[in-house]
Amino acid sequence: MKKLKFDVKFKKNNLFSNFKSKFNLKPIFDVKSKPNLKLKPNFKMDFSKNTTSLKRKISLIVIIITLVPLLVLSMMNYMAEQKNLMTSINDFNQSVNNSLAERIDSYIMQNTQNLELMANSIDLLDMNEEQRETVLRKLRTTSKSYAEVSLVDISGDVLYSTEAELRTVNQSGELWYQEAMKNTKFVSNSFIDKKLKLPVFYIAVPILDQNIRPAAVLCAKVNMNDIQTLTQQTKLGKSGVAYIVDRNGLIVAHPQFREKVLKEYNAVTSGIQGAIKVNKGEEGSSEYTDDKSQKVLGTYKLIPTTKWGVITEMSVEEAMASVKNTRTKAMVIIFISCIFAAAVSLWLGAFISKPLTGMVEVVSGLKQGNLSKRLKVTSKDEIGELQEAFNAMAESLASIIQQVNGAVGEVKEASAMLGDSATTTTSATEEISAIVEDVANGAETQIQSVNDAVHMANDFGESVETTSQAMKTVADSAMQAAEYASKGSQNINVIN
Repeated sequence: MKKLKFDVKFKKNNLFSNFKSKFNLKPIFDVKSKPNLKLKPNFKMDFSKNTTSLKRKISLIVIIITLVPLLVLSMMNYMAEQKNLMTSINDFNQSVNNSLAERIDSYIMQNTQNLELMANSIDLLDMNEEQRETVLRKLRTTSKSYAEVSLVDISGDVLYSTEAELRTVNQSGELWYQEAMKNTKFVSNSFIDKKLKLPVFYIAVPILDQNIRPAAVLCAKVNMNDIQTLTQQTKLGKSGVAYIVDRNGLIVAHPQFREKVLKEYNAVTSGIQGAIKVNKGEEGSSEYTDDKSQKVLGTYKLIPTTKWGVITEMSVEEAMASVKNTRTKAMVIIFISCIFAAAVSLWLGAFISKPLTGMVEVVSGLKQGNLSKRLKVTSKDEIGELQEAFNAMAESLASIIQQVNGAVGEVKEASAMLGDSATTTTSATEEISAIVEDVANGAETQIQSVNDAVHMANDFGESVETTSQAMKTVADSAMQAAEYASKGSQNINVIN
């Protein structure tokens, strides 16, 4: 027989705690915790900074829209006017150069032609000394440009000269004589005559014989008073000058006669770009620095007969004076436009931001619970439509808030009723808990009785098992005794 074991255990505390954990209704019906139905926004509606920023943005946009095109147009106009002015100044300087070069070239050619006419029309070699003297003196007095007139033969000896000191000096070593004997007209560079203390130059023409070969040379020393006068009469504004440089770069005519001409100022070695370029045979205009370290607009041109250079210079500052005046006027216009744009931008900013300010006031009122504030429609444009739409939104919002408030009231009433029901339910729950506790106590007692019965059953089982074991032992002993008895009976039979 198997052992019967029962292990049934119930714990009061576990059962009740499980029941209460699963059916804890007290927090649900706790009427002391009242719901907070007041609307509290999580943001702050402060549009004052945004409105100010909007005004500034509108003002800045208007000013930019007004000034940027004006600045661009002014800059373009300034650059175009500057370019046109530079072109017109260069054209004017070139016309002055051309005119001065033509007049000087005409002056030199005229003096050369006078000598050629004398050499070709009169046979000076067949005249006697008195006749030569008369003709040459008349030539000198007739032309005020001639400071000296000389007739030199094929050997270089002076046949006659209006300058007595030269009559006994052989001229074969002079450059003008050598060039004229090559059957060419020759115009020398200028130089300062020590006796006259004035710049002069030589013009020499050959006198041909019957075989059209040079037989003598007619030479004139020409003063440059007329050329000096021409340069002084040439005016280029207030600071502009015109001057002439020879093939070596020496200034031979200049308004500053003493400083530049008599002192033999060399413009090429002094680094004057106009003189350097014309000395190289170039013609044109450029901007460079003069001897006073002043920026000038220089124009240079060659004189065809002598290959001298005519140079005109005008101060850049003076040349750009009219452009500066235009720029000043443009700056004044821009300044006035800036003030006007600022005023318009402020008005426009106020015009646009004022309705927004009204909206801010209405929104602030709504935030504080004032549902009666509305915007005043001030225009019939898009802003007016926005104001009307905002008022409609405020009406809708106010209606929604009123509905919410009504719903909140209903919720409060239902909450009160639910609180009463919760009180009753709580009492019932407590009673149920007490009953459950009693049941649990009774169940514990019954469980203890069952456990005692189980123990008794177990003890009875053990007693039965012990009795069975004893009975088995008795049976074995009986069987053994029977066997012994049978054997004894057999032995007795044998004996009998």
